[in-house]
Amino acid sequence: MLKHYLKVAFRNIWKYKIQSLISIVGLAVGFTCFALASLWIRYEENYDGFYKDADRIYLIREMDQVLTDSYSRGMMRSITPGPLAEHLRKNFPEVERSTHFTYSAEFLEDIEYNGHSFRLRSINMDTSFVKLFGFESVEGDLGSMDLPGTKIAITEKTARKIFGKEPALGKTLILFNNTEYTVSAVIRDLSGPSNFPFDVLTARRGLPGDKWHEMAYLTFVKLSPNSDIKNFKEKLKEIKVPVQYSMPTETGTVEVNFAFEPVPVARIRSDYPFEEPEVRQNHIRLFSLSGIILIVCSLFNFFTLFISRFRIRQKEFAIRLVNGSSLASLFILLLNEFIVILLFAVLLGVLFIRVLLPAFRLLSQVQTDMPVIYRESLLYTGGIILISILVFFLALLWFRKRTLSSSVRRSNHHLFRKASIVVQLVISIGFIFCTSVMQRQLRHLHTVDLGFDYKNIGQITIFPSLDSQEWASQILRIPGIKKAVTKNPPLMPASSRGLFRIDKDGTEMQMVKFDVLEDFFEIYGLRLLDGAFLTADDPENLIVITETTARLLNLQHPVGEKISHYMVKGVVKNIYNASPVLPPKPIIFTLSDSDRTSTSNLIFSYEGDTWEGIKKNIDKWREEHHSQSVYYDLVSSEDAYNDYFRSEEALLKLLGFISLVCIIISVFGFVSLVMLTCEERRKEIAIRKVNGAEVRDILFIFLKEYFLLLLVGTVIAFPAGYLIMKPWIEQYTLQTIIPTWIYGIIFLSLFVIIVFCVGWKIIKTANENPAEVVKADN
Repeated sequence: MLKHYLKVAFRNIWKYKIQSLISIVGLAVGFTCFALASLWIRYEENYDGFYKDADRIYLIREMDQVLTDSYSRGMMRSITPGPLAEHLRKNFPEVERSTHFTYSAEFLEDIEYNGHSFRLRSINMDTSFVKLFGFESVEGDLGSMDLPGTKIAITEKTARKIFGKEPALGKTLILFNNTEYTVSAVIRDLSGPSNFPFDVLTARRGLPGDKWHEMAYLTFVKLSPNSDIKNFKEKLKEIKVPVQYSMPTETGTVEVNFAFEPVPVARIRSDYPFEEPEVRQNHIRLFSLSGIILIVCSLFNFFTLFISRFRIRQKEFAIRLVNGSSLASLFILLLNEFIVILLFAVLLGVLFIRVLLPAFRLLSQVQTDMPVIYRESLLYTGGIILISILVFFLALLWFRKRTLSSSVRRSNHHLFRKASIVVQLVISIGFIFCTSVMQRQLRHLHTVDLGFDYKNIGQITIFPSLDSQEWASQILRIPGIKKAVTKNPPLMPASSRGLFRIDKDGTEMQMVKFDVLEDFFEIYGLRLLDGAFLTADDPENLIVITETTARLLNLQHPVGEKISHYMVKGVVKNIYNASPVLPPKPIIFTLSDSDRTSTSNLIFSYEGDTWEGIKKNIDKWREEHHSQSVYYDLVSSEDAYNDYFRSEEALLKLLGFISLVCIIISVFGFVSLVMLTCEERRKEIAIRKVNGAEVRDILFIFLKEYFLLLLVGTVIAFPAGYLIMKPWIEQYTLQTIIPTWIYGIIFLSLFVIIVFCVGWKIIKTANENPAEVVKADN
């Protein structure tokens, strides 16, 4: 019997092969998007959540706030003072353990063994690091890492990479400027993704002491069970410590205020990542939701086609019932056909996952093994299949309540079919609208005036500080370089600069302070609104401020006004050098003494489309003259700005793909439904022709029906899309507008697509010989 059911299922799938293919491909794409997005979310949410007692481990981050009455918007930075960990352990009873260590996601340590070089990630830790996170050793003794020295620990993966099958303990590695270290322990590999993955652990040489001004460490604490986290947060907001200072004329101690905030270790990735992910978690969730919506669109299309075919086959079902078939056997027959199509969709979805996996891993950085990916993907799609079967079962129960004759009499109403078309249109139009608005907003961010020139501007930060004049003279010889200036801080990317405190009406306000030279204003092209820029001949007490600074200080005519012991010489437009979701900070520019300015910064302008060649030339010159002893960061201001919304760019590509798939599913669904409708109404069309109707009259009847459905879909989709995109646009400081013409373009485009895609089938059916149609129908 099962063999018979399968034979009937395959025969009907082949008979309606176009509709079946559309259903299978649409479901497969929906399964793929949803499965990969769900896998991606689970992977992101598992960052550092695998540690023992992870719910009690917190990262301590400094609150770097620019305080301005109602304007205040806090930012966080993970780098904290060295003495903080010990201070928290001694002065906060709820802190069970604390640790601090140095780590950089971008910096790789060169390690040598037997003439081979390996670039590995290292952590320079203190004695509490291993115990706080609960790392376990596979070989050796991690306790030997408690004292600073020449002993190191490596992970299992690193041991296999360097030594292969040879034992790692006792082997000597060369790192840290040709210093020899002995492997004393092999650590078990991390069981999940981490914000600070490492290959090598080295013990810290000495403690930071009382150097609270040295912001170079990541600080973690492990709280005691049942600690009052709210009380702990409040106490961290105001930490006062005495800091010793030494000046040429005096020495002494000053009390410094710090404000910190604890972040659960499992929330670092989503809330305050060390390294900005390619796509943020909220955007991944949007992608996953889009995958679900795509599946809904595919399922509606599938159910519509399936139920339409059910109507066409009612004569077949009646004959089966007359010949002794039971309702249960008919249900099994249809369910068998339904499951076969779903299985084809799942198999095609697995194939899509296999093909898309390299690109998916590159975008998501998911390092899960293939069997795990397939297992979880099938788990997600299996859940959707069960839901689909339940919906199918309920649909059949609904049809079972109706007799075959009543189904035939009411078949012209096609209420479910019309509702399905409207749902697909709403989803497709919604995706198109949201994607178009998102693209318009991102284009606006690329073209809007940020208050300074960031395109064709490059910058170099050199470590350790060297004579940047030597670099500048060499860079000016590179083809494409127009101008180079030294001893100026870069505007982009935004980083923590000096803070200028002002006591205004009893309220302390902090503003970002840039110490610059005269050529800073020229190379960045700041937009002067009033007054003049600073020059080398100006006294030290003159400053330039931004619009926001003037507004916050209630300065109607700022030029000539005094701010503390400074006097305003000029006002420039607001500078948007941070994330586009943040408002411009209040900034003041002061004239720097070139003899005392750090020599590690160099800023240069270049001609368009020469950046890649310039990078290669600078890298080549550094290798020839400074080898690897000099670490430098070479970045384009435009690349730095684009990094702020690379997550939006990635989301736009994902939604663009889903929008395209939705349109294809909807259009082909239209074609399939028109084909089935024409088959149902062949006799009606023939009778109309006999009574004098022209082909254009018949075409107009069909197009009017679909035009009304398109109109209903747009009436629902456009307001819903506007309500979704309005808060999304409002999160940006520099916002675009949603023009009215975008609604008309989308509506007309879809109408033209529908006319071309369904018109040919209607015309073909309308041109058939009515006599043959009526005779065949009889």
